[in-house]
Amino acid sequence: MGRTGGRLDHDDVGAQLGQRSAADRRELVGYLDDPQVV
Repeated sequence: MGRTGGRLDHDDVGAQLGQRSAADRRELVGYLDDPQVV
């Protein structure tokens, strides 16, 4: 998985990381979406 230079859909990220915990998902999505969120 790499940065595509665009915003990732939260649903897509959640589906890809469905096996991870909600906390990990939120951290990764927040980082990819906006580093300041982390």
